[in-house]
Amino acid sequence: MKSLTEHIHEIVKNTPEGSVLSPREFLHLGSRAAIDQVFSRLAKQGELFRIARGLYAVPVVSRFGKRPPSPQKLLSSLAEKTGEVTVSHGAAA
Repeated sequence: MKSLTEHIHEIVKNTPEGSVLSPREFLHLGSRAAIDQVFSRLAKQGELFRIARGLYAVPVVSRFGKRPPSPQKLLSSLAEKTGEVTVSHGAAA
């Protein structure tokens, strides 16, 4: 049987680049403290980027290394997850 860390790491690897993840989505796997610890360790290892409290993003991997996803991709993924509507501001339009 896989440990909690291995299970979450596998899910993160299979998640598309730029997706937003929250530890709340993984509460069915273990306690909140254990899941928060796994996410914290994955962020320290560079497997995830912490974008806000309780929100992590899967990095974009290229031949030059890992980098954060584009802000537009993050916002669209976050809007999908929360159900909020986002619009561009006047200068961008």
